Amino acid sequence: MTAQSPWTQEKGHFFANLSYSSFSDYSEMFGEPDFSLSGTITDRTYQFYGEYGLTNKTSLLVNMPLKSIDINNYVDPAILCVGNCAQSFNETAFGNIALGLKHNFLKKKWVLSGQLSMQMNTGTYDETSAIRTGFDAYTFTPLLLAGTNFGKNYFQSFIGADIRTNNYSYNLKIGGEIGRKLTQNIWLIGFVDVSQSLNNGDISFQANNAANSLYINDQEYLAYGL
Repeated sequence: MTAQSPWTQEKGHFFANLSYSSFSDYSEMFGEPDFSLSGTITDRTYQFYGEYGLTNKTSLLVNMPLKSIDINNYVDPAILCVGNCAQSFNETAFGNIALGLKHNFLKKKWVLSGQLSMQMNTGTYDETSAIRTGFDAYTFTPLLLAGTNFGKNYFQSFIGADIRTNNYSYNLKIGGEIGRKLTQNIWLIGFVDVSQSLNNGDISFQANNAANSLYINDQEYLAYGL
């Protein structure tokens, strides 16, 4: 959420964030229709995010995700096997490291900024386990960011796109959040985040990577929460 804020850092000021997230023990993907995966996957991310004020209106952004992905009870769909062929694997490696710039155009009652970031092709792929830790592409993400605050409340939103190389599809991005300060140190925040594939890419993947759906093409989501 921090990376989609229209507010920039003052010159020489720095903001840093460490976070952890986990999708634990899933074996099915939502789709049309839903489909089962080969094995049970746990996908963990340890992430560093930072912003540095180059000027009072322009900030440098950096995002470094370290991925740790487990696959249990995995059976390679490309291999003919008799008996119990299930295996377990773990890979820990960097995902797509990103650098970007955010520039403020308007700072009155409403704050309006533009942002351009680039995710580098720093993910890895292991052929034996079929674990992929990032998109096999460079991703350029232009965003238009807007926000305001009123009393103990604030609102911010964004619209833009993920433009990927290597024949991946592009994704439209839109979302926002609203927050209210409950106490000096506690905020209540609601958010929505949409990523919609434009289905304009034709990259193909190995059968075992397609079977676990890690960073393949045309993935999209609607996420919301508190």
